[in-house]
Amino acid sequence: MAANSLKYGHDHMVRLSGETFIVTRGDVAHQARGIHDPDRGRISFPSETDIQADDLLTSAATKRAYAITRATPHVMDDQVTYIEVWYETPVQQAQRMADERARQPTISIDTIEGSIVNLTSNLSNVSQSIGALSNTGQIDAAILTELRGQLGDVIRIATELMNRLPAG
Repeated sequence: MAANSLKYGHDHMVRLSGETFIVTRGDVAHQARGIHDPDRGRISFPSETDIQADDLLTSAATKRAYAITRATPHVMDDQVTYIEVWYETPVQQAQRMADERARQPTISIDTIEGSIVNLTSNLSNVSQSIGALSNTGQIDAAILTELRGQLGDVIRIATELMNRLPAG
């Protein structure tokens, strides 16, 4: 019963004083109304709203843009009563991404002669270089190709983990 009352109260507030947003996911956009709390950087939407992290919001009234960083359904008595989303502005998003790039680890490798190594770039073309290596047999080339694949996996996983670290 308390969940229904909370859901009804929230939905009623959204109808009375909510703000309309354009929710964009990929190439699909729809409207949703929510209660905006700019001081806390969050907006609450009715429970049936189709909204999730990485959606983009644009205020219909102010035309301000927001990137959803987290969407959390609030549950009471096994019922979703409303969805609360946290956002960042494009300026905040650009700053966070710059901070994340600055925190990426520096890797030093000694004694590489006649080669260019860039561990943060796409390694998909490395196989062409391995195939063109002189003085290597097919077994050596296969081992190097396998190691290249493993290194690419390790770099991808490390990058994903770095991107999950909290800012600051």
